Amino acid sequence: MLITEYKRLKKEALNKPIVNKKISNSFIENAIVNKTNISIKIIYYLATIIKDFDYSENLNTIIIDANKMFEYTDLKITDIKNNFRKMQQTSITFLDENKNIEENIALIPRIKFDFNRKKIIEIDIYSKIAKLIHDVKEKYSFLKINELMKLKNKHSIRLLPILEMINQFEKPAIKQKTYTLEDLNVIFNTNYKRYPEIERKVLKKIQEELDNGFRLTFEYEMKFESLGKGRPSITGVIIKPKFLNQKKDINIKSNSTIIDDNKINQIKK
Repeated sequence: MLITEYKRLKKEALNKPIVNKKISNSFIENAIVNKTNISIKIIYYLATIIKDFDYSENLNTIIIDANKMFEYTDLKITDIKNNFRKMQQTSITFLDENKNIEENIALIPRIKFDFNRKKIIEIDIYSKIAKLIHDVKEKYSFLKINELMKLKNKHSIRLLPILEMINQFEKPAIKQKTYTLEDLNVIFNTNYKRYPEIERKVLKKIQEELDNGFRLTFEYEMKFESLGKGRPSITGVIIKPKFLNQKKDINIKSNSTIIDDNKINQIKK
């Protein structure tokens, strides 16, 4: 939101989080790489308050009511300040392979903390980044951010958005996705050498938390492949989202093509 609208922002509850928010699929899979759990929560909170964004401008300023942010995310002031600073050091690389152009954009180039009278956080954000967080046109994934904020397991916070994304696949027969050990280590920021390790230390613990009262959980199975003589080897894990009750949310068509035909190549600190 533009800084010139600050007076209006103070009068209106524009920072009230929206429970169900649409977020670009590509961003879901890439934003969690090399991020702390607090940073992930902050990114998704921003998705609840970015609206009336002027995409005709290259850069916009957003005013955040810090008290509402603290209440919704259950994060401390020091956590938010430290992680906003880390996000300043994080850039997303956009590649246009046809034109051989590479563009690196910081997630948040400027932050101002004003805690004198009313706790206000003022951030600048580029339109390209805002589009990834809150795409106003199409290619969405439906995410219940209030559920993500309740998660305690650091790995659950990383997997739940991906489960929501998989659930948006259009054909029921393909509402699943296979991840290699390398993929899973990237997602969870781990370095396990064997599938049984990541199953025991990560997948089972996530499943235990999500099975305990969350709307969406998952099933998984190992993918085996014969690579020659001997017993078949595990080559991947098939993840299948599963609802704990019969009432499912309305699906929204989505795919993982990034807006403006750009492609996120990597997230780097």
